[in-house]
Amino acid sequence: RASSLGSMVPMDLSGTAWAFAKLTFGHEPLRHSIAARSIAIISEFLPQCLAPMAWSVAFISFNDSPLLEAIASASLAKIEDFPSQELSNTAWAFAKVAVCNLPLMQA
Repeated sequence: RASSLGSMVPMDLSGTAWAFAKLTFGHEPLRHSIAARSIAIISEFLPQCLAPMAWSVAFISFNDSPLLEAIASASLAKIEDFPSQELSNTAWAFAKVAVCNLPLMQA
């Protein structure tokens, strides 16, 4: 239910997005609700939440430009904090959806 997403924190959102992507669960309204809530609080996302969110978007080919832009911006701001696995997963995700965020890729 979209109205209950308002209380979800970054770990909840990225975990939910990851799980539904892994299951290839294709509920568009849920995807859009998760994206909207994530964008609203993207500055609160740690690399350990940004990477699985990016991965889930790419894995299900949910090319949500505003969400991807938010992930790129938040990732760039925290790039020094990214462990190597999260960094590679994020790079893979952007490559998979053919989005070239040059500042992020050059960082």
